[in-house]
Amino acid sequence: MGKIDYNQKIHNLKRKIAVLKKQKRFKENKEKKKIRIERARRLLKLGIIFEITLTNMYSTELIIGYLSELKNRTQAELEIIKFSGNKILAEVSIDTHDKKEVIFLSRDERKARNHKLISLGALFEMTDTEFYPLNIQVGYIENLHLLDKEQETYYKEKGNNFILKRRLKE
Repeated sequence: MGKIDYNQKIHNLKRKIAVLKKQKRFKENKEKKKIRIERARRLLKLGIIFEITLTNMYSTELIIGYLSELKNRTQAELEIIKFSGNKILAEVSIDTHDKKEVIFLSRDERKARNHKLISLGALFEMTDTEFYPLNIQVGYIENLHLLDKEQETYYKEKGNNFILKRRLKE
């Protein structure tokens, strides 16, 4: 009978374990990247709402304060908002608008625009309003133009408080 080299077998098993761990990390990273890309696309789409409705000029605090109130709307108010959103979406498609906007932009300009819009789209995520139907989101954001100075001040303050509470949690 031949002599078994246990050191060699242990070495080979350790190599196999290392290779399997590396493959597992690679698959996990690939999946994480896929999830990040999907999230970025979803947030970009939500950010384009601000560009379509020309509300990307408002402050982040105002938008956050305003979005945080969406959950408090009654069903009747949501129906009116939905009607307004459907009207806007009938005129402008989000995908078509995006393609028209980026057609003449350089790579760096496109990246900067997308970054800004993703950041705006993330405001929906922050305020837990990202899963409302698109037509409600569009109609609601469009109504941001209808705020008077007193309401703007109220929503800015509410947005500031929201941000402060969120920072304290972290």
